[in-house]
Amino acid sequence: MLEPYILILLAVVMSLSHAVIFRLTFDDGFEARFELYREAQKARMVEENEKFVHTMKGIIDLDPEAVEVMGFGEKWKQMLAGVDEMKAERGRLVNRIHVVYYFTFASVVFSGGGLVFTEGLGLPLGYTLYLTSFSWWLLVGGLLATLYLLLEYQLIERKFSRVHSSSDGRGTRIPPGGTATSAP
Repeated sequence: MLEPYILILLAVVMSLSHAVIFRLTFDDGFEARFELYREAQKARMVEENEKFVHTMKGIIDLDPEAVEVMGFGEKWKQMLAGVDEMKAERGRLVNRIHVVYYFTFASVVFSGGGLVFTEGLGLPLGYTLYLTSFSWWLLVGGLLATLYLLLEYQLIERKFSRVHSSSDGRGTRIPPGGTATSAP
């Protein structure tokens, strides 16, 4: 008889911890860090352009259209699209974090059903179905969904923090604080 109350408490704790975790991970400094990321990507593209022009100067002087044949302009378009895609990925992730609440709400509903049907539901062949068992599985599903969303967030942040490859190969990272630092 105590199990449904424990399940309801666990669902509430899971919902609150999920809200706190994602509030902490989706900090307000994202826009500032994103602008640093965009500027670093643009600087990287300009640096690559200068290297390209320097190494291909003889070919460019002979045939200016050779640059388009080599696809350098297409590479620029892809890099710019990649920068905007990072922001779009994060936006899609923000829109999906509420899925965990569906799991916890359904768990509370089944736990409430467990309070009503304390002896379970009788099934044919002498089997008994306890509604609280669905509640446990829903909590596990909610926990797995939370872990998946955190993993996806971490993968986005990992791409986001690998910004600029400098000449020494060490690079520049944008930490959650928002200022660019030299990579270790």
